[in-house]
Amino acid sequence: MTETKTPTKPDIVELAKKKRYLHLLEKVQTGKALSSVELRELSKYESPLGPGELETKEQVAAAFGVAIRTIHYWIRQGMPVSPNGRFDIGKIQEWRLSTGQKKNTEVILNREALDTRLKEIRIKREEAKLKKELGELITKYDVEKVMNQLITVFKRSFLSLPRSLAPQLVGLEPREIEAIISARIKEIIISFSQGKKLFK
Repeated sequence: MTETKTPTKPDIVELAKKKRYLHLLEKVQTGKALSSVELRELSKYESPLGPGELETKEQVAAAFGVAIRTIHYWIRQGMPVSPNGRFDIGKIQEWRLSTGQKKNTEVILNREALDTRLKEIRIKREEAKLKKELGELITKYDVEKVMNQLITVFKRSFLSLPRSLAPQLVGLEPREIEAIISARIKEIIISFSQGKKLFK
């Protein structure tokens, strides 16, 4: 029913770089000091963003602990956006304080807390990319696609029972009919659990 794709081999050098980058970020996040060599190495991995800069609205939402729709609202209300389309956390926080765009549950005044949160977001994003490349992470779309296929096959198998069994059941006793139907249902369930019908 579906074609199985041969997974592409991940680039070992790129995977090693990503693992090293994650290691350095985790070291920073846990408060361990980096050597000058490690700092230079980390700067190579980092994107060309300035300190406290974010690239996307989603990152801003995550940093301030709000929904993405809140960020859209803030932009309409005049939230600062750099000419290059990036977002400066410090300027956004100053704007929020000066315009009263804050709620008690959302206030994050500590710059270190924002930086820590940003590093956590970067680590999680890099871990997700790495897991996806290693084949350890399956997208929601892929899971839903397979589940829909399984359900469709299961449903078709049961809906075809009357047509396929009717000729065999003519003139039989109720116990014989029950035994044949039960055997066929068990066969469908076993076949379904092993995924035989789906991938033939």
